[in-house]
Amino acid sequence: MRRRLALLLGSLSALSTACDSIPFLAGAKKKKKKKKKDADAEEEAVAEETGAAPAPSVPPAPRGPVIVDDLPDKPRPRSDAGFLEKAADVGPACVEELGKGARLLSVSVHPDYAVIVIRDPDVPGAKKHFKYKGGGFRDMGFKSGVKAKPEELQKEEFSVDEVRWTELPKVMADAVKRAKISPGELTQLNIGRSVVGHALEIHYFFKSGSASGRVDYSAQGKFLDQYENR
Repeated sequence: MRRRLALLLGSLSALSTACDSIPFLAGAKKKKKKKKKDADAEEEAVAEETGAAPAPSVPPAPRGPVIVDDLPDKPRPRSDAGFLEKAADVGPACVEELGKGARLLSVSVHPDYAVIVIRDPDVPGAKKHFKYKGGGFRDMGFKSGVKAKPEELQKEEFSVDEVRWTELPKVMADAVKRAKISPGELTQLNIGRSVVGHALEIHYFFKSGSASGRVDYSAQGKFLDQYENR
């Protein structure tokens, strides 16, 4: 009996030795035992190459509601270079750029720039737009496919000398007083011929809260009419 047991144990030992000698089985055993160690070593090697510490395993943060800052829009500051207050300077600038007695179609003065429109001398029936911000005129390059009859544009023209530019500061102050607004609530000044009667007029536009309107004057600065929408 003892002899049989010894023979059985010897057989098992020989079988184990034989399994270890087979490369496939031996590798499988070793890999199974060292799987976690190999992963750790690999992560450390990457960290050494990049100079960064291994990233800890952190569970993803729970997604919360998206918060929108729904504050009311702040009032936009007025970009004001003083053009409405100094509209009297636009007339002399036209003379300097376009020549004495220059013929104009319209002048629009905004808080920080002015637009001067004339007949295009090179294209009959077309208009030429200049932007003036102080220091010179710049051709705005507007090209319209629709052209007017040259004689119609000629009727809209006026000489720069027909406007009493020096009176504009007084006219502006009067428009502010009549409309009961502050100077900052004036939005635009237009100079050109009216649709009815073709008289040369000065129009001051304003917007105050929900109210908007216009105060009209002659080219010499005489009050003509006032319009208001509330």
